[in-house]
Amino acid sequence: MSKIFDKLKTYLKTAEALPQLRRYITLGMFDGIVVALAAIIAVDIRNMSTTVLWTSGISSLLGVSLASAWNTIQAELLERSSEIRKMERVMLRSLKGTILEKAHKVSIAICTIAHSISPLTGLLLILLYTSMRSIFPKISLLITILCGSAVLGMLGLMYRKELKRRDLVKLCLLMSSVAVGLVIIISIVLGSS
Repeated sequence: MSKIFDKLKTYLKTAEALPQLRRYITLGMFDGIVVALAAIIAVDIRNMSTTVLWTSGISSLLGVSLASAWNTIQAELLERSSEIRKMERVMLRSLKGTILEKAHKVSIAICTIAHSISPLTGLLLILLYTSMRSIFPKISLLITILCGSAVLGMLGLMYRKELKRRDLVKLCLLMSSVAVGLVIIISIVLGSS
């Protein structure tokens, strides 16, 4: 099993796709958490059942996952094909069947899988909320929002090598504030209807 992972890592390094992979994981998790929080906040404000939450949450997260997969395939096919063509022009030969071509194909597949699976992390917030709602009905939403905010903030840590400490803290706080913004916007919209 470690040989497979080593080979995949080699392909990702050869295709220089590790930064893209990290970005796709971060974007997918961010989308999944925000979508899950939006569904949770709406269900809590309207005092709906957790069945409604699971139905809307799962369908929304699956929709985000499918859209993420499609977007990644489209973007990566265009980018990787362009990179291969540029290399072929410089090298004055075809790269069909080479390790470079295979590495690019593998990187497209891995990035697509990662971007389509990562939004499903939002299901963990739904599970947390539904579990907490039966035990602590008064504070389950607050606990879920705090956990969601913490996870969003921690996603910023994936860029710790590229950013200065001050900029990293700003990024983490900005990502965490999305949850607070969601609460305010959804409360205003649902509270006024």
